[in-house]
Amino acid sequence: MGMWKEGSARYLVTRRVSAAIVSNEDRYRCFIYERAKPREEGLLDYRLAESAEATCSGLFSTSDGYRRLQLELVGSYNKCQFPPWTTVHRRWHSLDRRVSYQFNRKNTSLTMFSPDNETRMECAEIVDVSTRETLLVVRATTGCDSGFRCVALYRRDGHVMEAQFGNVTQLPEQACRSDFPRDTADFHTVVASSPRHVACPHLGQYSVTGLTLNRRSGRGPDDRDVRDLAAAGGDFRSLHMGCQSHDMMVLSGHVGVPRAFSCQGSWQDNNTFYLVASPSSSGSSWGSSRHFCFVYTVSAEGLRFSTVSRSCPRAVRPGVEGMLAFNVTARAECLTSGAEPPLSPLSPRLLALSALAVVAARWR
Repeated sequence: MGMWKEGSARYLVTRRVSAAIVSNEDRYRCFIYERAKPREEGLLDYRLAESAEATCSGLFSTSDGYRRLQLELVGSYNKCQFPPWTTVHRRWHSLDRRVSYQFNRKNTSLTMFSPDNETRMECAEIVDVSTRETLLVVRATTGCDSGFRCVALYRRDGHVMEAQFGNVTQLPEQACRSDFPRDTADFHTVVASSPRHVACPHLGQYSVTGLTLNRRSGRGPDDRDVRDLAAAGGDFRSLHMGCQSHDMMVLSGHVGVPRAFSCQGSWQDNNTFYLVASPSSSGSSWGSSRHFCFVYTVSAEGLRFSTVSRSCPRAVRPGVEGMLAFNVTARAECLTSGAEPPLSPLSPRLLALSALAVVAARWR
């Protein structure tokens, strides 16, 4: 509420904020404070003493008072930088655009903006780094709450990245302990705000079987996407991967409007494949800003797909769960001359070979 200097003493009057406080006697407190002498006690910066009542009387030094505090200046913790492959693009966003991420110009901090709050994460220590993965400790600040968190970053494609976040700890050495749950922590899939189209994987023409459209009756964040799929013609019969264009996948059927997606990036994690794509059909109510994750597996029988709108989850069962679940079998190679893909189509013979390779890898 106010501050002043009286002789060599500095005073600070504060107002306590709590719904339980009803009287002015409990609401106001006085502090006396002083700056620590240089090199006096390591990182110590300030000493404070709090009065026991709503008065400054009797408060003459920081060694007196009802409560005594010692403060250390936290600093910016800009001891390290995020890896270059994460900061090639300054701005990233989640697949549903609800959360955005922005790196500062020095590559030392990352700010996460969500509908509910804003979190600033400053690089404190690089634990492990490679060309595709990085494990680091950040100092995370949300409002007046701060602490240290372990962050794992994964380079999936030039314009697609994933992150895992650990729990908040009070000490940096506690953040990335051996019990950091990388096997169970959620993956947050993000796309660069200036994405580019890439070649779709497994090019070819496929027949769609066993399609399931999740028509939930609730009003969750994904329900609008389900309604749009149904309105566009949820009874899809065929899938063309990279046929009209090497970066385009198209779902079409006997009725409804074909649904086209632009491939943004793909990768493989263990025996599961992930493809991030954005709707590109003209007149799409999704708009070009939204992205979807197609989670799928490869076997001798074909591909099993699940479509998710928020991120790329590891727990979803391809072909069974998700907003849209379906299976495909290889039908033919791409016949149009417009697609000159750098990847070969996934023929039935190659499907069988892929399945054998997966089995062989498990027995190694």
